[in-house]
Amino acid sequence: MMSQKEGSPATPSGRQAIAVSAVKVGLCVVALLLIAFRAAWLPLHNPAVDYDKHWYAARAILQGESPYLGDLYLAFNYPLFAGWLYLPLGWFDLAGAFQLWTAMKLLEVLLGLALIAWLLRPRAEEIPEAPPADPEGRLRLALRAWWVPLVLLLFANYQPMHVARIAGNIEPVIFLFVTLALVLVVRGRDGWGGAALAAAVLVKLAPVFILIPLAAMRRWRAVGACLAVLVFYGVVLLVTGAWRTEMVLYREVLPAIPYHWQIISMSVHHTLADLAFPGLLESETGFRRYVFVLNAAMMAIYLALVGAWCMTRPEGRDGVNMLAFGTFMVPVFTPLLEINHFLWIFGAYFLHLLSYARGGLGIAPLAAVSVAFSGVVMMQTVTWWANRWWGFTEVLPGHFFHTLVLLLLVAASGWCAFSRRRAEPTPATEQATAA
Repeated sequence: MMSQKEGSPATPSGRQAIAVSAVKVGLCVVALLLIAFRAAWLPLHNPAVDYDKHWYAARAILQGESPYLGDLYLAFNYPLFAGWLYLPLGWFDLAGAFQLWTAMKLLEVLLGLALIAWLLRPRAEEIPEAPPADPEGRLRLALRAWWVPLVLLLFANYQPMHVARIAGNIEPVIFLFVTLALVLVVRGRDGWGGAALAAAVLVKLAPVFILIPLAAMRRWRAVGACLAVLVFYGVVLLVTGAWRTEMVLYREVLPAIPYHWQIISMSVHHTLADLAFPGLLESETGFRRYVFVLNAAMMAIYLALVGAWCMTRPEGRDGVNMLAFGTFMVPVFTPLLEINHFLWIFGAYFLHLLSYARGGLGIAPLAAVSVAFSGVVMMQTVTWWANRWWGFTEVLPGHFFHTLVLLLLVAASGWCAFSRRRAEPTPATEQATAA
């Protein structure tokens, strides 16, 4: 029997092939124009409220001063590594550096997008053989064929990206580093993947939780490389004496921010407190304790799930789905969560799509995670319609639906992580994902 990869009646040829290629190119052009408009033009014509802090931080570091001076809640609130990344901003005035900042953010977005579109795309040899009449086999081939337009169109309409860019947020570089880490690990470059993850952690601490699924997958080289880079950074801080400066971030800045900005947070912590324990929002000390206890409880549940995954024949599952699940879990533990923070989890959804293309996932869990992820793509729109037409804000917090979308996404991704393979991995898949 002829496999679909060798040929099938559905394979386009001649004029059909030209028409299909023209449609793909047209969709990609439209998507890139939308991305250019939303990631470059709009930010240049809107107040970037998060940009100034990075310019002041660069100036302070160049002058040998601490970047953590000034307003505790509005000033620079990232590790020194993030300030070192953007030292060139300090060479220009505030307005001139903004042009550089916008260009750098756009480049980071495009590089991260290119990693997903081309390096994460299923390879022909990774797709299992299937009879021509097999619908899932045909869908896997279609997914590979339309991968690039799908990635670009989803990203062009990804509202966390729109918000991050208009606000002049630092999230694009985290998106780049996290995406690079995911792609490298999936493609078997664990050492470099761990180093890329460490870079993301040194910009924003939250991605450190991605070490958990990496450990569950026994990707010890990635875990070791990440920890080695973090230790090296700590040594640099000790040798240069910069550790005293960075300790201000951990002692004074980060502990205070979640409570101060909880009014705009859509985190699980804020939503649960709003619904069940509103008194906690009136006390900073009480809120800090509550965050600690809730995170400890959620981490215990998460580790139990990961432990169950490890003990129930993980070889029958595609570890890529666990990596995606672990990436989606990171925002759950973040006490200050805004829509722009969802930018850097974008690539995790395509890990599920890659797994499906390789026969590591069934159509039902893929459909569930796709529906949930569409809620993240259109998060602002979904929430607006829910509040506009059904008036849920009269009985529920305005950020309730943001939290609900996140939890639905995590639940659907967890289903994917625990799903059994639909087909045996090809030799190319086994080689690419070998630890």
